[in-house]
Amino acid sequence: MAWVALAWFIHAGAVAFAGVVDLTDGAVEIAPNPAYSSWPLAVECRVKLDRKDQYNIIIANETKQSPRHWELFTTPGNGNFCAYLPGFKPDLLDSGVCIADGEWHSVAMVVEAARVRLYLDGTLIKEQGVVEPSAPALGEGLKLGGLVEGTLGCAGQIDEVRISNIARLGNSGATVGLWRFEGRIPDEIRRDESRFKNHAMLPPPDISTLFESTLDLANGVGSVPIVPAFEQRPLTVDFWVRLPAWEGDATWQSQGNQVLLAYGRPHEVPTAGYWELGMIHGKPRFSMPGRCLIQSANVIMDNQWHHLALVFEPTQVRMLLDGKEDGTDAILPPSRIEAECLACEPSEVLTIGGLPGGFRRGPGEMGTLRISSTIREFDGAPLPPFKADAQTLGLWRFSSDSQNIIPAVTDYWPLPEKAPVEPLKNRVEEWVSELGLKTVEPTAVPDAVWRQWHFNFHGHGKFDYERVPHYWNKATADSQAFDR
Repeated sequence: MAWVALAWFIHAGAVAFAGVVDLTDGAVEIAPNPAYSSWPLAVECRVKLDRKDQYNIIIANETKQSPRHWELFTTPGNGNFCAYLPGFKPDLLDSGVCIADGEWHSVAMVVEAARVRLYLDGTLIKEQGVVEPSAPALGEGLKLGGLVEGTLGCAGQIDEVRISNIARLGNSGATVGLWRFEGRIPDEIRRDESRFKNHAMLPPPDISTLFESTLDLANGVGSVPIVPAFEQRPLTVDFWVRLPAWEGDATWQSQGNQVLLAYGRPHEVPTAGYWELGMIHGKPRFSMPGRCLIQSANVIMDNQWHHLALVFEPTQVRMLLDGKEDGTDAILPPSRIEAECLACEPSEVLTIGGLPGGFRRGPGEMGTLRISSTIREFDGAPLPPFKADAQTLGLWRFSSDSQNIIPAVTDYWPLPEKAPVEPLKNRVEEWVSELGLKTVEPTAVPDAVWRQWHFNFHGHGKFDYERVPHYWNKATADSQAFDR
């Protein structure tokens, strides 16, 4: 009877390959359940293991320190199918049969107080008399594709897992865990079909393979013209980004002080509704100068893909990181000067990868960028590619194919990587003469410093140097960096 039930299980798994999980990408985590640490116990799953030169941990319950720990695995070198139960005496069952051969196999273990059995493809291949442990479980979790401690892994795929509190295999009313990994969305794929509904936590996919193309932030900034619809509230801006690991040294880029998005121009008086989302010491930071500030406590400069979202509401802004709330702040009313600016100085572009003119840019990649006229709700980070819907105001996939820009009313183009410095040098020499300042020779100042001064005082990407003296007089000039 047990063989018939197992044969049904094998057949059902053979036609369910749409539910395969690649354990090479990471382990599947499942919350603790006392039922997984009680006898009798039957554990069944389908696996395809590709390498026998390493340990392959198929499934493990609790850590090795737990007297109720058990695991199914293969040994390095020969790829033999084994079970390890350190609380039992003896604690190891080695089937002597290799299953790390790149083929699909149905593996199973039945645990009773006095014996443990291993099955392979419907056949009993190992049986051992044992003495069960008397100590209780530690209340730790279950993992597929690795140890609960977080060590070792598995080079292969898993199809279906069933755990039952009965000393036989197959479907029964004693099932305490059943994960088929079938469905079209994460909530369906990870669900536990048993009465416990102990849904799995799937390993994150390789995000890089899901983008049509990415924007190389090191190559300079780009921009999108702002349209009136971007001013409405609510509004959600979300995108994927991968930034190199933060080294924490003294250089500007490795301090993580780069800007990812800038809405408008950060003038002495910012343009209408100016805001920026950037990095401070490797952590996301949203700023609407003088009105709203959100500083994340999470370093995301780790060479991993992360999803960032800003949700603009009439009275507050929320920032989300990888689908979870990461900070909220109220929007203060604008000052009198800012209010005057809001009335006369409209925002022009949304700059991507830095500030207008190429300042405060840094290395990294940006995936799909989306702007929506709604409050997007996230149950975890939404996987790319994003789909355009009725609330989508803009969707950029950074592809050379213009059809990937949705809707077509918006556009994307690169801006110059670096601001020209010669006009600014010439203009500064005129100021020095006019104001009677004692200063260094302009040729002695590095070009990078000139560009930074250009950013601070000269229109931020608009090379209109004639307007600069409007901001200057001798008193302020004497206190600025030109004065030595």
